Amino acid sequence: MSLMNVFYCGEMGRCFRTGGELFLNRIYKGLSEKGYSIDGLSGQDLVRLKGDGGYFKKNLFLYKILCSVPPSATVVQNILNLDYLKYFLANVLIRYRRKDLKFLLIVQQIYYFNLNTVKRIVNKAVFFLYLRFFDKIVTTSQFLKKELMWQGAKEEKISVIGAACQEFRARKICRKEDRLSAKLLCVGHIRRIKGQVILVQALKYLKDLNWNLILVGDVSSEDIGYKEEVAKKIEELELAERVFWAGRLEDDELAKLYTESDIVVVPSLYEGYGIVVQEAMSFGAPVVASNVGGIPESLKDKKEGFLFEGGSPKSLAMILRRLITDPELRKQIGAQAWKRAFEFPTWDMVCQNFYQVITSIKRQKVKGLLITETFPPLVGGVETFLQSICTHSSMEIDVLTENTPGADKFDKIASFKIRRSNIKPCRGFIHIFLMEFSYVCKINMILFSLVVFHRCFMRQYG
Repeated sequence: MSLMNVFYCGEMGRCFRTGGELFLNRIYKGLSEKGYSIDGLSGQDLVRLKGDGGYFKKNLFLYKILCSVPPSATVVQNILNLDYLKYFLANVLIRYRRKDLKFLLIVQQIYYFNLNTVKRIVNKAVFFLYLRFFDKIVTTSQFLKKELMWQGAKEEKISVIGAACQEFRARKICRKEDRLSAKLLCVGHIRRIKGQVILVQALKYLKDLNWNLILVGDVSSEDIGYKEEVAKKIEELELAERVFWAGRLEDDELAKLYTESDIVVVPSLYEGYGIVVQEAMSFGAPVVASNVGGIPESLKDKKEGFLFEGGSPKSLAMILRRLITDPELRKQIGAQAWKRAFEFPTWDMVCQNFYQVITSIKRQKVKGLLITETFPPLVGGVETFLQSICTHSSMEIDVLTENTPGADKFDKIASFKIRRSNIKPCRGFIHIFLMEFSYVCKINMILFSLVVFHRCFMRQYG
């Protein structure tokens, strides 16, 4: 079986730290098992793209990389930030340069924090155009699908494939639900969008209760300042003896914490999907999460968990107080969450959904328009060349002659008369002109033959 090529505009094989990176890792692992050959940007390429250099220089560099992608491959891009603004020009150029490629976009989040009104308007306009470049768009939740449609994406292009949690699940719930104390757990990358500072602010209203909190999550260099802000807030509220940093944990260590925790808190300001919610529910842990993004799709409020107003410490504190002081309620909510978790998709199901999407993309077949007085063309240099294109090329060739209904008799370059023909242009349209053989047209015919050869044969056969 011949390998099908996928080129990912990102770094392959990295150690994933976030739910989004876990999602990508599982998707590409599933494609490899299906027989796809997957490649991505090298470490040196990423350093050059992220390093110093002007906008045009970086875009041209990425454009050259994409030009070298194997013929008929699928180019996959992923939105985890606003990089589509940085490399918008490269996407425009490659889309019209390589019509043999298929383009697929993975959207895991769309948010515009810290952008003023003007930047938001510009960003929306650019994003609208950016979405038009892709043959298919894959996302993880119905919330993101609605967001994409609001941004201008066509509904028929969007496929919701979901996401899954890790391959660990509690076989039964083993918690001491009779104690009037609670072990709180918050899992997520340490960054502002995850809302850890909201949780800390909520805990100042619960100093009279018996609880402790463990913060789990990695922190990148650009988020160190936010971690220091959270730590400072903990000190200001005199909670240092009750709040503990665990850092990044391995799967077995995280599974143990899920099992031992009484309440899992997800205070995010934004979540495209919320894998942590599903992980916690799979261990029968009561979840208190922000009512934002795709989180409400995973749990029913007051039945399988609790939703609070995103960004509101007081709203979060009220729900936590209720759960901490009512062990029986924690038990009931946890049991319902555990049952609900069996309805969540597995990674095998998610990968199969992605595979079906990527195989459903139909590459646009290049069409040609042959404009001539007679067809088949008479024997001769350019005529023979064009006849060979019609015979041996995989292009779809439409013929426009002087007898075609709606076409006037022509004595100039026929491109000016395409609008008067009954042949509808399409994307990937290539004009093949056969002009009357006057001495004036000799040079034009030679130059045009070279252009046709390049466009037809190089695009079809790489």
